[in-house]
Amino acid sequence: MEKEALAAVFLQNNETLRNTLARNVAAGRNALNLTQQQLADQAQVSRTTIIQIEAAEGDPRLSTLVNIALVFGLPTAFLLFGKDEILVVAEAPSSQHAQRIRETLTDEDIAKMRRLLGSGINKSQAKAAAIGASAAGLSGVSAASLAGAAIGSRIMPGLGTAIGGAIGAIIAVSKQLKDESGS
Repeated sequence: MEKEALAAVFLQNNETLRNTLARNVAAGRNALNLTQQQLADQAQVSRTTIIQIEAAEGDPRLSTLVNIALVFGLPTAFLLFGKDEILVVAEAPSSQHAQRIRETLTDEDIAKMRRLLGSGINKSQAKAAAIGASAAGLSGVSAASLAGAAIGSRIMPGLGTAIGGAIGAIIAVSKQLKDESGS
C-alpha cells in the first residue's frame, strides 16, 4: 500500500477512534451523573481535557485515559470499544476459532506457559507467548489471530490464548468481508 493510502487509512481510523472515545466518555460521565468538572477532578485532569475528549479533539495521554477509566470502574480499553469490538467480544468465547485453538493446546502447553510467565523474565514470558501463537498457527488461523493468541497467552494461558486468537481471527474475517463489500 502506498504511503498516501496508509496515511488516509490512519487518519480515518484515528478519527473513528476519537469519535468512539468521545461518545464513550460522555456516556460514562452521564451515567454516573458527573459534570465535566467533577470527572476532571476525579480523573486528575483539567476540565478542558474532558471537553476536548468529548468533542473528539486532541490526542489524550494514556495516563488520562487510565484515570478516566478508573473513575468509571472499567478497563481502559473499554473506553475505545465500539460496536465491532462489542460484537467480537460477544462472539469470541463460543467461536470455532477459539475452539480450534483450545483443541490444539495441551495441558502440558498451558502448564509450561504458566511456568514461563511465573518466572518474571521477559525472555521466558516471550516464550510463553510464542507457545500460544504456535497453537493458533497450528489451528490454521490468521496473522491477527497469532498476535491475539500471543497477547492472550501472556495474560491467561489457555483461555486467554483461545480468546485472544479468536478475537484476532474474527476481526480479520470481519475486515476481509468489509473490504470485499467495499464498505
